[in-house]
Amino acid sequence: MGASTTYKVEARRSGAWWALEVPEAPGVFTQARRLDLAAAVATEAIALFLDVDETAVDVELVPVLEHEDGIFLREFEDRRALARHANADADAAAKVTARALVNDGLRLRDVAVVMHLTFQRIHQLVNGPPPTCYVCGAPGTWEAGRIKRHDRPGDPTATRELDALVGRCSVDRTHWHYPGPTFDEADHG
Repeated sequence: MGASTTYKVEARRSGAWWALEVPEAPGVFTQARRLDLAAAVATEAIALFLDVDETAVDVELVPVLEHEDGIFLREFEDRRALARHANADADAAAKVTARALVNDGLRLRDVAVVMHLTFQRIHQLVNGPPPTCYVCGAPGTWEAGRIKRHDRPGDPTATRELDALVGRCSVDRTHWHYPGPTFDEADHG
């Protein structure tokens, strides 16, 4: 089987249908009743137009929404990305905290009570892989410390100090990591 070519397919709402257009293959227009069917319909149309096998065609479906709907969608995607980042931050902080409490002599069941998690979850946190660096993906080494956080980028007066779990990256030692956004070394006090 040969390599396939990926075509961007723009899908615009047209009444009860989705009008499909392929900018990279002028003249390819088709439609689908539902967006979940659009990729298959577009693949077939492109293959027929170019006289190639359907396996040689991949599509990237790009829904083009009305202005207001597009704004709502972008807002949703931005908030979902923030939520994923916040969940990753919380997971990293949970690993660091559970490990620190166990290293300080607390039993797993005591850590579970302190952290309001199940014993099984604490076991996973302590015995699973260590948290990784946001920049390079390497396992991190963490300790309690104080950092200066810039609340408004570009405004050096808009900083605040806060307690955080911080550590220098063990791979290239040029950046710091902790459960949250990555800061340059200059951002740490």
